[in-house]
Amino acid sequence: MANNPFEGISREFKRAIEEHGRLLDEEMNRVQQEVQSAMAQVRDEMQRVGCALAVIYFVVLASPSLGQVPEFLGGKVTTLAPLVREITPSVVNISVHGRVTTFTVMPASASWRAISSP
Repeated sequence: MANNPFEGISREFKRAIEEHGRLLDEEMNRVQQEVQSAMAQVRDEMQRVGCALAVIYFVVLASPSLGQVPEFLGGKVTTLAPLVREITPSVVNISVHGRVTTFTVMPASASWRAISSP
C-alpha cells in the first residue's frame, strides 16, 4: 500500500485544531473569572451605596425632630394646636329621652302577653 500524502497534513491539522480548542478554553476560563470578579466588585459597591442611602434616609429625612426645628420654617414652629382649638368645640353629645310605642301583629294571646310584657 502506498503512503497517503495527505495523512501527515491531516494529523497536523488535527493537532492544530486541538491546540486552538485548548487555547480557547483557557481564554474562556480567564474571561469568566474576570467577569465574576467584576460582578463581585459591583455587588459590593451596590451594597455600600445602598447602606449609605439608608443611613441618609433614616438620619436626615425620616428624623421626627426635623418637624419641630424652627430654622427650617423661618423661625416658626408648626403645631396642630390651632386646628385642635377649632375642632374641639364642635364635638357635641346627643341624647334622646322619651317613650317608644311599638305595634305588633302577633295575636294577643295570654301566653304571648306573658312573654312580651315588661
